[in-house]
Amino acid sequence: NHMPRCLYCHKEIGEAPIFQLDNGGGFCCSESCKKEAAAYMARSRKYKGWYLLMIILSLGLWACAFFSALSLSVGGTALIVCGVLGILFPFGPRWAIDFLGMERTLRAGIYFGTFLVVVGILSVLQ
Repeated sequence: NHMPRCLYCHKEIGEAPIFQLDNGGGFCCSESCKKEAAAYMARSRKYKGWYLLMIILSLGLWACAFFSALSLSVGGTALIVCGVLGILFPFGPRWAIDFLGMERTLRAGIYFGTFLVVVGILSVLQ
């Protein structure tokens, strides 16, 4: 029997008061975590489709550049766009949020975005 964890910071809730998100979205350990989690959920609902579309287009363009005669700078530019999107809108899959909590998943998204920007810059400078 494991303790429920805060959806945002991923701490065990234990006997602390539980703050439930609307629509059965999960539980949080504090009012501030609940506020952050609700803001993330709202942003995610609003922008996730566009974000995924841009990521797929950017990665597709990069793959095309990598495997064809298109210059690597085109692919690198696509990766930079992809990385900047990852930094600005660090969404994570539900399994990552369940495993790490929202806060760490957001941080991982930002790190991944930064990595893509670096790889993109290196591709452009190739």
